[in-house]
Amino acid sequence: MKKLFLVFSISCVNFLFAANSGNVAEKIRSEAEKGLESITGSIAGIINTITLTIGIVWIIVMILMAVFSLERLKEHSKLAMGGIAIIGIVYSISASYMS
Repeated sequence: MKKLFLVFSISCVNFLFAANSGNVAEKIRSEAEKGLESITGSIAGIINTITLTIGIVWIIVMILMAVFSLERLKEHSKLAMGGIAIIGIVYSISASYMS
């Protein structure tokens, strides 16, 4: 009776975990990859939103600086261009991981 119960329980577990494929490890691996891709896309979306927000605020600050003090903008032009380039690079990398 114990052997029959053991065979029945093992066959039920195999049926539940491997309904579509014969390899349980392959199914677990594929589900883990799908979950990881979903998490990566979500994190990239968050980074993308934060980068876009920082970029817009940066541009607004630069425009206000140009309106009120053009000399200060000329002094910090290298910093402004470097910041815009870094924001653009981070935005494009996070946008590529979102897909």
